[in-house]
Amino acid sequence: MRSLLSTVYNERNNLPPEIRIILYLLFVVSLFIINNLKIYFYVLLLIAVVVLFIPFKHLKKGWIFICFLLFFAFVSNLFFQNGRIIYKTGYFYITEEGLNNALIRTLRILFMIAGVKILTASTEITYLIKAVERLLSPLEKIGVPVKSFFQITVLTYKSLPVIKDNIYSLYKESKKTEVGSNIYNKIQNLAVILLNFFINSIKSPEKFFKKYNGNK
Repeated sequence: MRSLLSTVYNERNNLPPEIRIILYLLFVVSLFIINNLKIYFYVLLLIAVVVLFIPFKHLKKGWIFICFLLFFAFVSNLFFQNGRIIYKTGYFYITEEGLNNALIRTLRILFMIAGVKILTASTEITYLIKAVERLLSPLEKIGVPVKSFFQITVLTYKSLPVIKDNIYSLYKESKKTEVGSNIYNKIQNLAVILLNFFINSIKSPEKFFKKYNGNK
């Protein structure tokens, strides 16, 4: 069974990025069409199986924020819904319809996030950006600067590690001369670091991109 699932997953990895993006979009559309909780649980099981074959390092980031988002989505849809009341305490009550809607909408968000994580885990971000560019390239015929926009997007994405390294270096240098350790001083120092970094990158962007090219 495991070897069969591995084969299926590897076949999926052979799909062109454009096809993967289209499949993901169709998956998202289907989530908003289907409102059957039983089907959602089958989808949850399928995603859980697929996730088993993805390296953990691709999945571990961002889950604290995601959990807060899912919790908020569940609670905000759970209470004060019309329908048959199954639990009540004081001014708060839960209905059968409210519980069903809360589960469906929360799982819907979870599935969309899981789909993105699976997509980015199996495909390089730059390939996905290029694939979106190719999918939207017909818009060039009506004057939309698709190619220019996505060239800048790819360049920006590839430059993010250099931005991170530069800001971290400036932060380490500022720590040596930092006066006071209260939160106000820390925010002030960070603001000065970011301001100086952006001013320098605007004045001499060629230095910035030389560093990037040297790291490629």
